[in-house]
Amino acid sequence: MKYDFIIVGGGIAGLTTAIALQKNDYRVKVLERSTELNVAGAGLGLGANAWKGLMHLGITNDLEMKCHLIKSTKFLDQKGNLISEMDMDRLNRKYGVANFTVHCADLQKVLFQHLLPDTIEFGKRMVDFDQNEKGVTVHLDNGNTIQEKQLESIFHTDF
Repeated sequence: MKYDFIIVGGGIAGLTTAIALQKNDYRVKVLERSTELNVAGAGLGLGANAWKGLMHLGITNDLEMKCHLIKSTKFLDQKGNLISEMDMDRLNRKYGVANFTVHCADLQKVLFQHLLPDTIEFGKRMVDFDQNEKGVTVHLDNGNTIQEKQLESIFHTDF
């Protein structure tokens, strides 16, 4: 099968991109070199603009219970003295979208659940690729190839 897009890397960026493309009816394949979903990492802060993007992708309902609302931020100097403070709760109310923190593993699991079946292939490591007027061929370390077809028109979305 030829795909509209081949994404190398099944991290947060790769999975989010795949979901966005699939919501626009593109055939997508994600190649991940690890043999399973690698859900490690630390905390991640999501600003209101990122949250709106995730809402557009339809994943915030599944993500919301795993997030923590940021009500304020404080900036301290090296001695722990307060430099400035921001009332995030006021901004959250003003713009109608909150700023959150989430563990990277929780975000990645939710993203993975929103992919179409068989989108991601684990244990696939890209070693090279060729591109020409017919599309892109991705070469894997096991000697196999995966092809991306050349799109007829320029990719455009309204996200």
